[in-house]
Amino acid sequence: MSTGEHSKDDGEILYEGQDLSVNYNQNTRPNSFFSGFLKSENLQKQLLIALVMIVVFIICLIVQKILYYITIKELNDVIDWQEARYNDPQEPIYSMYLVDDLKSLCSATVWQPNLYLNCTNVNKLGGWEKFSVNPQGATNVRNSMLSCVRWAIDGGMNLIMPQIAVRSEVDIGLFNHWENYDFLFDEPGLKAVMAAECPQLKIYDTCHHVENKVISENRAFTKYTFGTFRKHIDDLLASTGNYTKNTPTVVWENEPFLGWFFYKDSKKVHDTLTKAVRFRSNLVLIASMVISLLPSNFIGMHLRLEKDFGAYNYSTQVEPMLEYLQTNLSHIDTIYVAVGDPEVEEFFRADMKSRNKNVISKNSLLSSIKTTHFLMDEINSLTFDQKGAIDYHVLKEADFFFGIGISSFAFGLAFDRGDGNIANGRARLQGGIIGDFFQCF
Repeated sequence: MSTGEHSKDDGEILYEGQDLSVNYNQNTRPNSFFSGFLKSENLQKQLLIALVMIVVFIICLIVQKILYYITIKELNDVIDWQEARYNDPQEPIYSMYLVDDLKSLCSATVWQPNLYLNCTNVNKLGGWEKFSVNPQGATNVRNSMLSCVRWAIDGGMNLIMPQIAVRSEVDIGLFNHWENYDFLFDEPGLKAVMAAECPQLKIYDTCHHVENKVISENRAFTKYTFGTFRKHIDDLLASTGNYTKNTPTVVWENEPFLGWFFYKDSKKVHDTLTKAVRFRSNLVLIASMVISLLPSNFIGMHLRLEKDFGAYNYSTQVEPMLEYLQTNLSHIDTIYVAVGDPEVEEFFRADMKSRNKNVISKNSLLSSIKTTHFLMDEINSLTFDQKGAIDYHVLKEADFFFGIGISSFAFGLAFDRGDGNIANGRARLQGGIIGDFFQCF
Protein backbone atom coordinates (compact mmCIF):
# COMPACT_ATOMS: atom_id res chain seq x y z
CA MET A 1 0.00 0.00 0.00
CA SER A 2 1.40 3.41 -0.94
CA THR A 3 1.95 6.25 1.52
CA GLY A 4 -1.22 8.16 2.29
CA GLU A 5 -3.58 5.17 1.93
CA HIS A 6 -5.62 3.45 4.66
CA SER A 7 -7.45 0.15 4.39
CA LYS A 8 -10.87 -0.67 5.82
CA ASP A 9 -11.75 -4.16 7.00
CA ASP A 10 -13.95 -4.73 3.95
CA GLY A 11 -11.05 -4.10 1.58
CA GLU A 12 -12.13 -0.63 0.40
CA ILE A 13 -9.13 1.71 -0.02
CA LEU A 14 -9.56 5.29 1.24
CA TYR A 15 -7.19 8.17 0.58
CA GLU A 16 -5.93 10.45 3.33
CA GLY A 17 -7.62 13.83 3.24
CA GLN A 18 -10.84 12.57 1.60
CA ASP A 19 -13.99 14.32 2.95
CA LEU A 20 -16.06 11.36 4.10
CA SER A 21 -18.84 13.52 5.51
CA VAL A 22 -19.87 14.57 2.01
CA ASN A 23 -20.17 11.00 0.86
CA TYR A 24 -22.09 10.09 3.96
CA ASN A 25 -24.57 12.93 3.58
CA GLN A 26 -25.13 12.17 -0.09
CA ASN A 27 -25.56 8.44 0.40
CA THR A 28 -27.82 8.57 3.45
CA ARG A 29 -30.08 11.50 2.56
CA PRO A 30 -33.71 10.19 2.46
CA ASN A 31 -35.20 9.95 -1.01
CA SER A 32 -38.77 11.18 -0.82
CA PHE A 33 -39.85 9.27 -3.98
CA PHE A 34 -38.39 5.99 -2.74
CA SER A 35 -39.98 6.44 0.71
CA GLY A 36 -43.36 7.01 -0.86
CA PHE A 37 -42.90 4.01 -3.11
CA LEU A 38 -42.27 1.79 -0.10
CA LYS A 39 -45.47 3.03 1.52
CA SER A 40 -47.51 1.80 -1.45
CA GLU A 41 -50.16 -0.69 -0.28
CA ASN A 42 -49.79 -2.92 -3.39
CA LEU A 43 -46.05 -3.12 -2.98
CA GLN A 44 -46.38 -4.06 0.66
CA LYS A 45 -48.70 -6.94 -0.29
CA GLN A 46 -46.30 -8.11 -2.98
CA LEU A 47 -43.36 -7.97 -0.59
CA LEU A 48 -45.34 -9.92 2.00
CA ILE A 49 -46.25 -12.59 -0.57
CA ALA A 50 -42.63 -12.79 -1.71
CA LEU A 51 -41.47 -13.11 1.89
CA VAL A 52 -43.98 -15.92 2.56
CA MET A 53 -42.87 -17.74 -0.59
CA ILE A 54 -39.22 -17.46 0.46
CA VAL A 55 -40.02 -18.81 3.93
CA VAL A 56 -42.04 -21.72 2.45
CA PHE A 57 -39.21 -22.48 0.04
CA ILE A 58 -36.67 -22.54 2.87
CA ILE A 59 -38.94 -24.80 4.95
CA CYS A 60 -39.32 -27.18 2.00
CA LEU A 61 -35.54 -27.33 1.59
CA ILE A 62 -35.09 -28.08 5.28
CA VAL A 63 -37.77 -30.82 5.21
CA GLN A 64 -36.23 -32.30 2.06
CA LYS A 65 -32.81 -32.39 3.70
CA ILE A 66 -34.23 -33.99 6.85
CA LEU A 67 -36.04 -36.68 4.83
CA TYR A 68 -32.90 -37.30 2.79
CA TYR A 69 -30.74 -37.85 5.86
CA ILE A 70 -33.42 -40.04 7.46
CA THR A 71 -33.52 -42.20 4.32
CA ILE A 72 -29.73 -42.47 4.16
CA LYS A 73 -29.60 -43.35 7.86
CA GLU A 74 -32.27 -46.04 7.44
CA LEU A 75 -30.43 -47.55 4.47
CA ASN A 76 -27.14 -47.53 6.37
CA ASP A 77 -28.84 -49.07 9.39
CA VAL A 78 -30.18 -51.90 7.20
CA ILE A 79 -26.75 -52.50 5.67
CA ASP A 80 -25.04 -52.37 9.07
CA TRP A 81 -27.60 -54.78 10.53
CA GLN A 82 -27.18 -57.24 7.67
CA GLU A 83 -23.40 -57.04 7.79
CA ALA A 84 -23.39 -57.53 11.56
CA ARG A 85 -25.75 -60.48 11.27
CA TYR A 86 -23.77 -61.93 8.41
CA ASN A 87 -20.47 -61.71 10.30
CA ASP A 88 -21.84 -62.73 13.69
CA PRO A 89 -20.33 -66.14 14.51
CA GLN A 90 -23.16 -66.78 16.96
CA GLU A 91 -25.81 -66.65 14.24
CA PRO A 92 -25.57 -69.10 11.33
CA ILE A 93 -25.52 -67.64 7.84
CA TYR A 94 -27.94 -70.30 6.65
CA SER A 95 -30.81 -71.58 8.75
CA MET A 96 -31.68 -75.28 8.71
CA TYR A 97 -35.05 -75.52 7.01
CA LEU A 98 -36.26 -79.09 7.40
CA VAL A 99 -33.40 -80.68 5.45
CA ASP A 100 -29.68 -80.18 5.18
CA ASP A 101 -28.76 -81.26 1.64
CA LEU A 102 -30.24 -81.07 -1.85
CA LYS A 103 -30.81 -84.82 -2.19
CA SER A 104 -32.90 -84.89 1.00
CA LEU A 105 -34.74 -81.74 -0.05
CA CYS A 106 -35.74 -83.23 -3.41
CA SER A 107 -36.78 -86.50 -1.77
CA ALA A 108 -39.04 -84.62 0.64
CA THR A 109 -40.66 -82.57 -2.15
CA VAL A 110 -44.06 -83.57 -3.54
CA TRP A 111 -43.49 -83.46 -7.30
CA GLN A 112 -46.07 -82.50 -9.90
CA PRO A 113 -45.16 -84.33 -13.14
CA ASN A 114 -47.51 -82.33 -15.36
CA LEU A 115 -46.17 -78.92 -14.32
CA TYR A 116 -43.29 -77.17 -16.12
CA LEU A 117 -41.47 -73.98 -15.16
CA ASN A 118 -39.99 -71.60 -17.73
CA CYS A 119 -38.10 -68.57 -16.44
CA THR A 120 -37.58 -66.92 -19.82
CA ASN A 121 -39.38 -63.58 -19.78
CA VAL A 122 -42.41 -64.27 -21.95
CA ASN A 123 -43.29 -60.58 -22.13
CA LYS A 124 -40.06 -59.82 -23.98
CA LEU A 125 -39.68 -62.81 -26.28
CA GLY A 126 -40.26 -60.57 -29.29
CA GLY A 127 -37.27 -58.39 -28.47
CA TRP A 128 -35.77 -56.44 -25.62
CA GLU A 129 -36.15 -52.80 -24.76
CA LYS A 130 -33.15 -50.75 -23.73
CA PHE A 131 -32.51 -50.85 -19.98
CA SER A 132 -35.50 -53.09 -19.31
CA VAL A 133 -35.45 -55.04 -16.05
CA ASN A 134 -34.64 -58.61 -17.01
CA PRO A 135 -31.62 -58.23 -19.35
CA GLN A 136 -28.67 -58.59 -17.02
CA GLY A 137 -24.94 -59.03 -16.92
CA ALA A 138 -23.28 -62.42 -16.41
CA THR A 139 -23.45 -62.43 -12.59
CA ASN A 140 -27.08 -61.31 -12.49
CA VAL A 141 -28.01 -63.99 -15.01
CA ARG A 142 -26.25 -66.60 -12.89
CA ASN A 143 -28.27 -65.52 -9.86
CA SER A 144 -31.42 -65.72 -12.01
CA MET A 145 -30.54 -69.26 -13.07
CA LEU A 146 -29.94 -70.30 -9.44
CA SER A 147 -33.29 -68.81 -8.40
CA CYS A 148 -35.08 -70.50 -11.30
CA VAL A 149 -33.73 -73.95 -10.42
CA ARG A 150 -34.59 -73.38 -6.76
CA TRP A 151 -38.11 -72.28 -7.72
CA ALA A 152 -38.62 -75.47 -9.72
CA ILE A 153 -37.57 -77.57 -6.74
CA ASP A 154 -39.84 -75.69 -4.33
CA GLY A 155 -42.76 -76.00 -6.73
CA GLY A 156 -42.07 -79.67 -7.49
CA MET A 157 -42.01 -78.78 -11.19
CA ASN A 158 -40.16 -79.83 -14.31
CA LEU A 159 -37.69 -77.23 -15.61
CA ILE A 160 -37.56 -75.80 -19.12
CA MET A 161 -34.03 -74.63 -19.97
CA PRO A 162 -34.32 -70.82 -19.96
CA GLN A 163 -33.02 -68.59 -22.70
CA ILE A 164 -30.63 -65.71 -22.11
CA ALA A 165 -30.96 -62.18 -23.46
CA VAL A 166 -27.77 -61.08 -25.23
CA ARG A 167 -26.34 -57.58 -25.57
CA SER A 168 -26.04 -55.74 -28.82
CA GLU A 169 -22.48 -55.51 -30.15
CA VAL A 170 -23.10 -51.79 -30.80
CA ASP A 171 -24.76 -50.74 -27.53
CA ILE A 172 -24.14 -52.73 -24.34
CA GLY A 173 -27.31 -51.24 -22.84
CA LEU A 174 -29.42 -52.89 -25.54
CA PHE A 175 -30.27 -56.60 -25.40
CA ASN A 176 -31.49 -57.44 -28.87
CA HIS A 177 -31.51 -61.23 -29.32
CA TRP A 178 -31.75 -64.55 -27.53
CA GLU A 179 -29.37 -67.44 -26.94
CA ASN A 180 -29.76 -70.78 -25.19
CA TYR A 181 -28.60 -71.55 -21.66
CA ASP A 182 -25.22 -72.83 -22.86
CA PHE A 183 -24.40 -69.36 -24.22
CA LEU A 184 -22.98 -68.62 -20.76
CA PHE A 185 -23.41 -71.72 -18.62
CA ASP A 186 -22.43 -75.36 -18.46
CA GLU A 187 -25.61 -77.16 -19.49
CA PRO A 188 -24.18 -80.73 -19.25
CA GLY A 189 -22.84 -79.84 -15.81
CA LEU A 190 -26.24 -78.66 -14.60
CA LYS A 191 -27.95 -81.80 -15.87
CA ALA A 192 -25.28 -84.05 -14.34
CA VAL A 193 -25.53 -82.48 -10.88
CA MET A 194 -29.31 -82.56 -10.93
CA ALA A 195 -29.35 -86.18 -12.08
CA ALA A 196 -27.13 -87.12 -9.13
CA GLU A 197 -28.58 -84.85 -6.41
CA CYS A 198 -32.16 -84.22 -7.54
CA PRO A 199 -33.22 -86.87 -10.09
CA GLN A 200 -36.89 -85.99 -9.53
CA LEU A 201 -36.26 -82.68 -11.34
CA LYS A 202 -36.74 -83.33 -15.05
CA ILE A 203 -35.08 -80.86 -17.41
CA TYR A 204 -36.39 -80.18 -20.92
CA ASP A 205 -34.95 -78.09 -23.74
CA THR A 206 -38.29 -76.68 -24.89
CA CYS A 207 -41.93 -76.61 -23.86
CA HIS A 208 -43.39 -76.98 -27.36
CA HIS A 209 -45.04 -80.24 -26.31
CA VAL A 210 -47.03 -78.45 -23.58
CA GLU A 211 -50.14 -76.73 -24.93
CA ASN A 212 -51.54 -75.17 -21.74
CA LYS A 213 -49.54 -72.05 -20.82
CA VAL A 214 -50.05 -69.84 -17.78
CA ILE A 215 -48.26 -66.49 -17.50
CA SER A 216 -47.34 -65.39 -13.99
CA GLU A 217 -47.69 -61.74 -13.12
CA ASN A 218 -45.21 -62.20 -10.31
CA ARG A 219 -43.70 -58.95 -9.06
CA ALA A 220 -39.98 -58.59 -9.80
CA PHE A 221 -37.47 -59.32 -7.03
CA THR A 222 -39.90 -61.31 -4.89
CA LYS A 223 -37.67 -63.31 -2.55
CA TYR A 224 -39.37 -66.65 -2.02
CA THR A 225 -38.56 -69.07 0.79
CA PHE A 226 -39.37 -72.69 1.48
CA GLY A 227 -42.98 -73.34 0.46
CA THR A 228 -43.87 -69.78 -0.56
CA PHE A 229 -43.14 -70.27 -4.27
CA ARG A 230 -45.20 -73.48 -4.16
CA LYS A 231 -48.11 -71.49 -2.71
CA HIS A 232 -47.67 -68.84 -5.40
CA ILE A 233 -47.95 -71.54 -8.08
CA ASP A 234 -50.95 -73.19 -6.42
CA ASP A 235 -52.77 -69.85 -6.15
CA LEU A 236 -51.89 -68.98 -9.74
CA LEU A 237 -53.20 -72.26 -11.13
CA ALA A 238 -56.35 -72.08 -9.00
CA SER A 239 -57.10 -68.66 -10.49
CA THR A 240 -56.97 -69.94 -14.09
CA GLY A 241 -60.04 -72.13 -13.77
CA ASN A 242 -58.95 -74.59 -16.46
CA TYR A 243 -56.13 -76.44 -14.72
CA THR A 244 -56.24 -79.98 -13.38
CA LYS A 245 -53.45 -82.22 -12.14
CA ASN A 246 -53.78 -84.20 -15.36
CA THR A 247 -53.36 -81.12 -17.57
CA PRO A 248 -49.75 -80.62 -18.76
CA THR A 249 -49.13 -76.93 -18.03
CA VAL A 250 -46.13 -74.63 -18.35
CA VAL A 251 -45.88 -71.63 -16.03
CA TRP A 252 -43.96 -68.67 -17.42
CA GLU A 253 -42.19 -66.58 -14.80
CA ASN A 254 -40.88 -63.15 -15.73
CA GLU A 255 -38.13 -62.17 -13.29
CA PRO A 256 -36.09 -64.69 -11.30
CA PHE A 257 -33.28 -62.24 -10.42
CA LEU A 258 -32.97 -61.93 -6.63
CA GLY A 259 -35.91 -64.34 -6.49
CA TRP A 260 -34.89 -66.68 -3.69
CA PHE A 261 -33.93 -66.00 -0.07
CA PHE A 262 -30.89 -68.29 0.08
CA TYR A 263 -30.29 -67.44 3.74
CA LYS A 264 -33.20 -69.74 4.46
CA ASP A 265 -31.57 -72.78 2.85
CA SER A 266 -28.83 -74.89 4.34
CA LYS A 267 -25.33 -74.11 3.14
CA LYS A 268 -25.07 -77.59 1.59
CA VAL A 269 -28.15 -76.96 -0.54
CA HIS A 270 -26.82 -73.59 -1.67
CA ASP A 271 -23.33 -74.92 -2.39
CA THR A 272 -24.69 -77.76 -4.51
CA LEU A 273 -26.82 -75.39 -6.55
CA THR A 274 -23.95 -72.96 -7.14
CA LYS A 275 -21.79 -75.86 -8.34
CA ALA A 276 -24.59 -76.91 -10.68
CA VAL A 277 -25.05 -73.44 -12.19
CA ARG A 278 -21.53 -72.63 -13.32
CA PHE A 279 -20.06 -70.79 -16.27
CA ARG A 280 -19.34 -72.60 -19.52
CA SER A 281 -16.30 -74.88 -19.42
CA ASN A 282 -14.44 -73.20 -22.30
CA LEU A 283 -14.72 -69.83 -20.51
CA VAL A 284 -13.27 -71.37 -17.34
CA LEU A 285 -10.49 -72.94 -19.41
CA ILE A 286 -9.55 -69.60 -20.99
CA ALA A 287 -9.54 -68.02 -17.53
CA SER A 288 -7.17 -70.71 -16.23
CA MET A 289 -4.78 -70.01 -19.15
CA VAL A 290 -4.84 -66.29 -18.36
CA ILE A 291 -4.17 -67.03 -14.69
CA SER A 292 -1.15 -69.17 -15.63
CA LEU A 293 0.41 -66.12 -17.31
CA LEU A 294 -0.08 -63.81 -14.33
CA PRO A 295 2.59 -63.05 -11.71
CA SER A 296 2.31 -64.95 -8.44
CA ASN A 297 0.99 -61.85 -6.65
CA PHE A 298 -1.50 -59.43 -8.16
CA ILE A 299 -4.34 -57.13 -7.15
CA GLY A 300 -7.78 -57.50 -8.74
CA MET A 301 -9.80 -54.44 -9.72
CA HIS A 302 -13.32 -54.32 -11.15
CA LEU A 303 -13.65 -50.84 -12.61
CA ARG A 304 -17.36 -50.27 -13.29
CA LEU A 305 -17.35 -47.32 -15.69
CA GLU A 306 -19.18 -48.58 -18.78
CA LYS A 307 -21.70 -46.17 -20.26
CA ASP A 308 -24.68 -48.09 -18.86
CA PHE A 309 -23.62 -47.26 -15.31
CA GLY A 310 -23.08 -43.87 -13.69
CA ALA A 311 -23.39 -44.33 -9.94
CA TYR A 312 -19.66 -43.96 -9.23
CA ASN A 313 -17.12 -41.99 -11.21
CA TYR A 314 -13.47 -42.85 -11.81
CA SER A 315 -11.96 -41.13 -8.77
CA THR A 316 -14.52 -42.52 -6.30
CA GLN A 317 -13.57 -46.04 -7.39
CA VAL A 318 -9.81 -45.62 -7.81
CA GLU A 319 -8.75 -43.32 -4.96
CA PRO A 320 -9.90 -45.64 -2.13
CA MET A 321 -8.07 -48.51 -3.83
CA LEU A 322 -4.84 -46.53 -4.06
CA GLU A 323 -5.11 -45.46 -0.43
CA TYR A 324 -5.60 -49.06 0.70
CA LEU A 325 -2.77 -50.31 -1.52
CA GLN A 326 -0.34 -47.77 -0.12
CA THR A 327 -1.26 -48.63 3.46
CA ASN A 328 -1.64 -52.40 3.28
CA LEU A 329 -0.43 -53.83 -0.04
CA SER A 330 2.45 -51.64 -1.14
CA HIS A 331 4.58 -54.70 -1.95
CA ILE A 332 2.28 -55.72 -4.85
CA ASP A 333 2.84 -53.71 -8.03
CA THR A 334 0.59 -55.53 -10.54
CA ILE A 335 -3.11 -54.78 -10.92
CA TYR A 336 -5.39 -56.95 -13.06
CA VAL A 337 -8.31 -54.80 -14.21
CA ALA A 338 -11.70 -55.92 -15.45
CA VAL A 339 -13.47 -53.14 -17.33
CA GLY A 340 -15.64 -53.29 -20.42
CA ASP A 341 -14.51 -49.99 -21.93
CA PRO A 342 -11.08 -50.11 -23.68
CA GLU A 343 -10.61 -46.34 -23.38
CA VAL A 344 -11.17 -46.46 -19.62
CA GLU A 345 -8.70 -49.34 -19.39
CA GLU A 346 -6.00 -47.33 -21.18
CA PHE A 347 -6.64 -44.27 -19.02
CA PHE A 348 -6.40 -46.40 -15.89
CA ARG A 349 -3.17 -48.00 -17.14
CA ALA A 350 -1.55 -44.61 -17.78
CA ASP A 351 -2.73 -43.28 -14.43
CA MET A 352 -1.34 -46.26 -12.54
CA LYS A 353 1.95 -46.14 -14.47
CA SER A 354 2.51 -42.64 -13.11
CA ARG A 355 2.11 -44.19 -9.65
CA ASN A 356 4.56 -47.04 -10.36
CA LYS A 357 1.84 -49.67 -10.74
CA ASN A 358 1.64 -52.07 -13.68
CA VAL A 359 -1.86 -52.66 -15.06
CA ILE A 360 -2.69 -55.78 -17.06
CA SER A 361 -5.86 -57.29 -18.45
CA LYS A 362 -6.65 -60.44 -20.40
CA ASN A 363 -6.28 -58.49 -23.65
CA SER A 364 -3.00 -56.72 -22.85
CA LEU A 365 -1.52 -59.87 -21.33
CA LEU A 366 -2.27 -62.16 -24.26
CA SER A 367 -1.52 -59.63 -27.00
CA SER A 368 2.04 -59.30 -25.68
CA ILE A 369 2.73 -63.04 -25.96
CA LYS A 370 2.97 -64.32 -29.52
CA THR A 371 2.48 -67.98 -28.64
CA THR A 372 -1.01 -67.30 -27.34
CA HIS A 373 -2.39 -65.64 -30.47
CA PHE A 374 -4.93 -68.49 -30.90
CA LEU A 375 -6.27 -67.73 -27.42
CA MET A 376 -6.50 -64.03 -28.24
CA ASP A 377 -8.52 -64.86 -31.35
CA GLU A 378 -10.91 -66.92 -29.29
CA ILE A 379 -11.35 -64.15 -26.70
CA ASN A 380 -12.03 -61.61 -29.46
CA SER A 381 -14.82 -63.85 -30.76
CA LEU A 382 -16.62 -63.76 -27.40
CA THR A 383 -19.38 -61.37 -26.38
CA PHE A 384 -19.26 -58.76 -23.62
CA ASP A 385 -20.71 -60.99 -20.89
CA GLN A 386 -18.75 -64.07 -21.94
CA LYS A 387 -15.59 -62.01 -21.49
CA GLY A 388 -16.94 -60.89 -18.12
CA ALA A 389 -17.21 -64.53 -17.03
CA ILE A 390 -13.49 -64.96 -17.80
CA ASP A 391 -12.59 -61.91 -15.71
CA TYR A 392 -14.75 -63.27 -12.90
CA HIS A 393 -12.67 -66.44 -12.64
CA VAL A 394 -9.35 -64.58 -12.95
CA LEU A 395 -10.28 -62.12 -10.20
CA LYS A 396 -11.16 -64.98 -7.86
CA GLU A 397 -7.43 -65.75 -7.75
CA ALA A 398 -6.22 -62.22 -6.91
CA ASP A 399 -4.40 -61.61 -3.62
CA PHE A 400 -6.89 -58.85 -2.89
CA PHE A 401 -9.94 -57.60 -4.78
CA PHE A 402 -11.49 -54.13 -5.15
CA GLY A 403 -14.92 -53.24 -6.50
CA ILE A 404 -18.11 -51.37 -5.67
CA GLY A 405 -20.73 -52.82 -3.37
CA ILE A 406 -23.76 -52.10 -5.57
CA SER A 407 -22.35 -54.20 -8.42
CA SER A 408 -23.52 -57.80 -8.37
CA PHE A 409 -20.30 -58.73 -10.21
CA ALA A 410 -18.13 -57.33 -7.41
CA PHE A 411 -20.37 -58.61 -4.63
CA GLY A 412 -20.57 -62.08 -6.21
CA LEU A 413 -16.78 -62.19 -6.39
CA ALA A 414 -16.34 -61.20 -2.75
CA PHE A 415 -19.01 -63.74 -1.82
CA ASP A 416 -17.33 -66.58 -3.75
CA ARG A 417 -13.85 -65.64 -2.56
CA GLY A 418 -15.07 -65.84 1.04
CA ASP A 419 -17.02 -69.09 0.48
CA GLY A 420 -20.30 -67.38 1.23
CA ASN A 421 -18.97 -64.78 3.66
CA ILE A 422 -17.62 -61.55 2.16
CA ALA A 423 -15.80 -60.79 5.41
CA ASN A 424 -13.43 -63.62 4.48
CA GLY A 425 -13.18 -62.70 0.81
CA ARG A 426 -10.00 -60.58 0.97
CA ALA A 427 -11.94 -57.81 -0.73
CA ARG A 428 -12.95 -54.22 -0.27
CA LEU A 429 -16.25 -53.10 -1.74
CA GLN A 430 -16.52 -49.33 -2.07
CA GLY A 431 -19.74 -47.63 -1.01
CA GLY A 432 -22.92 -49.22 0.28
CA ILE A 433 -23.99 -52.78 -0.49
CA ILE A 434 -27.47 -53.64 -1.76
CA GLY A 435 -29.10 -55.57 1.06
CA ASP A 436 -30.78 -58.02 -1.33
CA PHE A 437 -27.36 -59.34 -2.31
CA PHE A 438 -26.77 -60.72 1.20
CA GLN A 439 -30.03 -62.66 1.03
CA CYS A 440 -30.03 -63.80 -2.58
CA PHE A 441 -26.44 -64.76 -3.45
